[in-house]
Amino acid sequence: SCYEPTDRKKCTRRTHQLKRSVEARWNMADPKRKGLKAQEIPAAVEAIGDKRLLEKFWNSVTNVRRTLELYGLEGCAFSFNGGKDSTVLLHLLRVAIYTEGFDSLSNNAQLADMMVFTFAKQDDFPEIKKFVKESSQQYGLDVVMRSETFKEGLEMFVHNGIRAIFMGTRQGDPNSQGQGIFTPSSMGWPPFMRVNPIWDWTYAEVWKFLQAIHAPVCTLYEVGYTSVGQMKNTLPNEELRREDGRYRPAWELVDGRAERAGRDNTVSLRRSTSRRRTYQVGILIVGNEVLSASVEDRNTHFLCQQFREIGWRVARVVIVEDDVAAISNELRAMSEEYDFVVTAGGVGPTMDDVTMTGVAQALGRKVVMHPELVSRLSEFYGAKITPSHFKMAQVPDGEVTLHEAVHSCPNGCSDRSPYPLVQCRNIFVLPGVPSILQKKFQDLRQHLVAQFPQQPFVHAEIRLSAGDETLIADVLESVSRELDPSVCLGSYPVSGRADNVGIILTIDSKEKEEVTKTRDRLLGQLPPDLVLGLAESSNHVDG
Repeated sequence: SCYEPTDRKKCTRRTHQLKRSVEARWNMADPKRKGLKAQEIPAAVEAIGDKRLLEKFWNSVTNVRRTLELYGLEGCAFSFNGGKDSTVLLHLLRVAIYTEGFDSLSNNAQLADMMVFTFAKQDDFPEIKKFVKESSQQYGLDVVMRSETFKEGLEMFVHNGIRAIFMGTRQGDPNSQGQGIFTPSSMGWPPFMRVNPIWDWTYAEVWKFLQAIHAPVCTLYEVGYTSVGQMKNTLPNEELRREDGRYRPAWELVDGRAERAGRDNTVSLRRSTSRRRTYQVGILIVGNEVLSASVEDRNTHFLCQQFREIGWRVARVVIVEDDVAAISNELRAMSEEYDFVVTAGGVGPTMDDVTMTGVAQALGRKVVMHPELVSRLSEFYGAKITPSHFKMAQVPDGEVTLHEAVHSCPNGCSDRSPYPLVQCRNIFVLPGVPSILQKKFQDLRQHLVAQFPQQPFVHAEIRLSAGDETLIADVLESVSRELDPSVCLGSYPVSGRADNVGIILTIDSKEKEEVTKTRDRLLGQLPPDLVLGLAESSNHVDG
């Protein structure tokens, strides 16, 4: 359960003040930034308006507090390496120790009473060393710099009475397998409790928290580094490279799965500098009428085809009923996992049009009337406007970007459409009527191609006379073991064709040479008498 300190009411009262004073984005390069006082942090997190992050925040603080209560400050240590995750943990410790409402610790408890350590390596970034030193001075930390191996250092700490160590490990980190929030050390290691308070935090939540509290961070994050190791194995993240060769800051990375793109081995690093990741999109189809088969779903095929044409990969399609909880649950998951999400359906004026409410809940926002949409609808409908029309002006509070509609504008208008393309964070909201969706998608397509240009997909086919896939299963298994990660290989049985084709093998990638290599490997291992023909094509990308 979510633990809340006794001064939570004070925190809530300060929320409205912080909403006015805390900017959505803060200038990371500002040398004057000092972050918030520990007592101000809870209200700043609440002011974000993200219920999931707020719950994770309080749960993390509770776990920190409980650890301190169990082992005492003198029995705990904090591994502070200057990275973004340990910086989050630093401020959680500050809240746990200095915020009112936690009565079991001494009123004289200080963060300086806890052992704080880092293991220095010869090829550490100087920016990391500088940030650790500055943080030590700013927050009164007595950081112990160790030069021996991690295991040797831990043996010394445990020998001196350390029983628990706070770490910034998150689920999915390379060393996270077998761990959780509380995990005893592994066999063969000194006995202590590993405490990972931000275990379930996402990459986006880490940066949202640091932004909300105006926390200083290492300057490497300002120039494209999203995960920092040693100088020998860390590069800026290619997902953040600008056209001029410079890099955008780490908090602008859309896909958290690419967090460690600059931390792979040498081969992967070379590959990341030459190939850009394919953007991924999730599609949410909303409507009881689709699930009950009252209406044929034509939108999924259209959207998949369109995204394919502009070089995007559709990673998931989900159909849900007209239910706010079902919509919000799916959107919350897809919004965190994919670059963008597109919804189709449920945005009209009737009682079953609940998509926008679901979007708001997924983003932890309330539904409000958007003044610009109200104005546009009033201007368009004039005296004929009704209260039902204004339902189509409802959006999540503070999370909306309007993209001017041109292709989808009624009556061919080209200025102020009453129905602009609505973007809520990384979610685009489209209507469900196929003819209207297809027109409005042209506005979305134009926006994506202009802002997020992609290479086209290259597609090749090998048509086989065999109708039994077991005849080629071993060949496919052999070739798939050597596939380049950029290649997708598929096998699809067909029937009733005039050309007697029984199986179509497909090869898809954005790397033409890899498509050719894979095709040639297949042709070299398939029985020649099974091959009826070949085909190759490339999707055209606008612009």
